Amino acid sequence: GDGAYGPVAGQCQPRARHDGAGVGVTGGGGGRGGKDCRAIDTPSAALMLQYFSRPKNILEIVKGLRTVPEDVEVLINNDSGSDHAVWRSVLTQPNDFLVYCRNVHEIRGYNRLTLMSNAPISVTLQDDDVPGDKTWLATATKLFQAHPKLLFLSGYRARGGLPGGNFGLGRNAITSKSKAAGNVPFMFSYKLVAGPLLYTRETFLALGMFHLEFSCAGDPGIHFEYEFSLRTWLYGFQAGLWNCKFNHHVGDWKSSGTRANKSKEARRRLVGVRNSQNVRWMYKGLAGGSKDAKIFAAAGNTQKDFAAGKTV
Repeated sequence: GDGAYGPVAGQCQPRARHDGAGVGVTGGGGGRGGKDCRAIDTPSAALMLQYFSRPKNILEIVKGLRTVPEDVEVLINNDSGSDHAVWRSVLTQPNDFLVYCRNVHEIRGYNRLTLMSNAPISVTLQDDDVPGDKTWLATATKLFQAHPKLLFLSGYRARGGLPGGNFGLGRNAITSKSKAAGNVPFMFSYKLVAGPLLYTRETFLALGMFHLEFSCAGDPGIHFEYEFSLRTWLYGFQAGLWNCKFNHHVGDWKSSGTRANKSKEARRRLVGVRNSQNVRWMYKGLAGGSKDAKIFAAAGNTQKDFAAGKTV
């Protein structure tokens, strides 16, 4: 009879039958109830960390990520081929994912983790930054909701559009506020600086993700976020800045990663100069310090109108 068949026993259960009748997601055994697994299947954000040989920071970073109350994915790109056992010991939740790579570096790491993720908001994290409180993701989500054209968001620093200037932590203060997001100090910005960086996954994928030519495998991807900021404005979307209140540059950041020795420092500087030239060449006539540079002017005018209380 009909009693011979039913949902397979387990914690996660289907939420509807083919005939439209619901299947309970609370309560007891026998495979008829159990846990609602939407937190795993539809997380609110993907927290994506690029890691390279900073083992002293691992426990502190994971502790910071666990303070976020939202249902999130945690995706780690272990790009150094080291400390994998440590990561395995601390990534204990169903929505923790550990990827093992050998020095593809941040651009490819973030692109691949974004493709792997299952969340509408992607967050790029660095292995020398630690979340400082539990409200930062909720605040960023409110900003995306309040400003529908906002695609790219930094919680650290940014360069302003016309007339220019540097803003964020240790730079000029953010003087405008997003009333729609609860009076959060926020501004629209010309070029964002990592990190963290946040973006809406669907549109990020549609725009082609971070540009692979800004980093050979093994090289730093310095200024990749500048290029994607300009691409964001070019395609009619917006980039912005708020203070995420992270603890930046924790641990031995001055003597590890791309600063581990003089050779790596020299390569870092060379890549930075090359990528600055790439940005100027790719966006010639659109970017730069001139009022005739269309993206520079557009970002500045958007912020000017926003600060004046206009809808942008």
